[in-house]
Amino acid sequence: MRRYVLDTHALLVVMFQRWAMTKLGRAIVELGEDYVAELVVPTMALVEALRVVGQYSRGKRTIPQFLEDIESTHYLRIEPLGMEQVRLLPELGSIRELHDRIIAAHAVAADALLITPDQQIRDSGAVETVW
Repeated sequence: MRRYVLDTHALLVVMFQRWAMTKLGRAIVELGEDYVAELVVPTMALVEALRVVGQYSRGKRTIPQFLEDIESTHYLRIEPLGMEQVRLLPELGSIRELHDRIIAAHAVAADALLITPDQQIRDSGAVETVW
């Protein structure tokens, strides 16, 4: 089964503004919904998302509601940060921000594509991306 890792922005768009994704991005999410692909959310992406839940949901969701939605979404799997990802961080130095590097490490460790619109990550060449 093909794995995809969602960065913070992708997670928020999947949960609140799926229409804003590319056709490919929406198709990947549909594969996850159909259990044909695994969609992984690093805990770092989840934690970062908490800062802007209200903005993305246009005030319709509180943080506890958002977390409940994530937990009940059958096609998303939350993945904690582990030593495998930590060991990859020095190799991902072309990604400037540490939080982005940690999220990218999840994709590299899993040999997965990272779903992200972040141009700096995409341009780094450190991880395969799709949006």
